[in-house]
Amino acid sequence: MSDRDELRGRMRDLVRQAEQTSAPGLADVLHRRDRRQRNTVLASTLAVVAVLGSTALFLNPFGDNPSIQPLGPGTSVTSEATTTVSGPQPTADPGQPTNDTSQSGAATPPSSAGGSTSQTSQSSETATSVPPTEPADSLLTIDFGSLVTVDELQAAGVAAVESDAGDDGQPTVPPMCTASSWQEQYSGPSDFVSDTYSLGFGLLYIDLLSYPSAAEANLALVKLKEDARACPTVNEFLTVEVTAVGSAIGDEFVIFRMDSEDGDSGEILPIWVTIARTDNVLVAAAVTEDHIGRDTSGNEQITRDAAAANVEHLQAT
Repeated sequence: MSDRDELRGRMRDLVRQAEQTSAPGLADVLHRRDRRQRNTVLASTLAVVAVLGSTALFLNPFGDNPSIQPLGPGTSVTSEATTTVSGPQPTADPGQPTNDTSQSGAATPPSSAGGSTSQTSQSSETATSVPPTEPADSLLTIDFGSLVTVDELQAAGVAAVESDAGDDGQPTVPPMCTASSWQEQYSGPSDFVSDTYSLGFGLLYIDLLSYPSAAEANLALVKLKEDARACPTVNEFLTVEVTAVGSAIGDEFVIFRMDSEDGDSGEILPIWVTIARTDNVLVAAAVTEDHIGRDTSGNEQITRDAAAANVEHLQAT
């Protein structure tokens, strides 16, 4: 019994001395073992958490917030993980059509050969935006064959009886503001043809002016409109105003009313002019009276119908 007690006492002294010494001993071994066990458990736990977290991230990379969505058509598209593929990527076959949803072009309103009088009240400022430049092969070219025929005018409700193609006059709207000539007022068209039609009570003038592009034709029409508003008094005998702007004829149109004062009697003679644009061509239709005093209330509609008939003629040729 005494030997056993003595052995126990020596063991206790040995443990006490090992704990008090700076040299590695049993206590350090035990501490290191416990630390390794804790680290092993912690590493295993973290590995499990990482696997679960990556699985959740793969299944729902944008979280549970429905306001965060991937780029694409909308919220109904399922989010997918993106994989980077090395090497050359396949290119689209140039012979196959592609769907391009990034461009949303509005349909151009159809032209009307006999537009109703309600179209005059249109207030959309169509002639203020510059259309894109047209390809060279889609530009319209004009010659005397581009002018509307008497039969086409009659079919549109315009009582024209004869024409005098090749009239070397000038467009009806005169130079305004700082323009020194009709060419400058009309922004220097690249080509110009005109025709004169007899109406019995007066004359119908049709002028076609072509430009290098649809954008330049648009700018020419905008200049005419803006100059008429900026300089309504052309001279002491002539005033001009814009009465309608819209898109019911060709791509866009502007209607002008010019009041011409007779130098002798002082009476006012209204002159209506409709100028429509189709692609890179301006179509101008104007009606003048042979005698002052006749009712001219229907002349505006005549110019609208005549311009629409020539626009349709151009589009058909």
